[in-house]
Amino acid sequence: MYGIGIPVIDKIFSIKVPNVCNLKFSDAKSILESKGLTVSIQSEIYHNEIDKGHVISQYPPYETLIKKGSKIELILSKGKEKVKVPFVDYMDIDAAEKKIIESGLIVGNITTIESDTVDINKVISTEPLVGTEVDKGTVINIVVSKGK
Repeated sequence: MYGIGIPVIDKIFSIKVPNVCNLKFSDAKSILESKGLTVSIQSEIYHNEIDKGHVISQYPPYETLIKKGSKIELILSKGKEKVKVPFVDYMDIDAAEKKIIESGLIVGNITTIESDTVDINKVISTEPLVGTEVDKGTVINIVVSKGK
């Protein structure tokens, strides 16, 4: 009798996909290839929690039974998205805050100091400085002129 039941299915679909999420790509690839599977990078996307070059997700999902030689598609992390602190020096504080928020950054402390060279309610500087590359979501502190 040529069984149609579970034993035949188990022989055809004999590999259980291992979980490679959160692993470095090189480690994930080694594990998958050692099981007789092929590896494909489906895409790379920014991720705030998973380090650059690590696996975010896989398809088929882990513990799925598949055939030897099947392809596993991986989505890898590009790490946190980077942005540059926008130029807001000499801008009105409201416009500066708007530009910082539109850049994917967070307005932090706003400090006022006297200035002979910058008009009242205009930005003197930021911390981190304008043009600095930072992670998206970084807090930007602003120093504003309160005039003389």
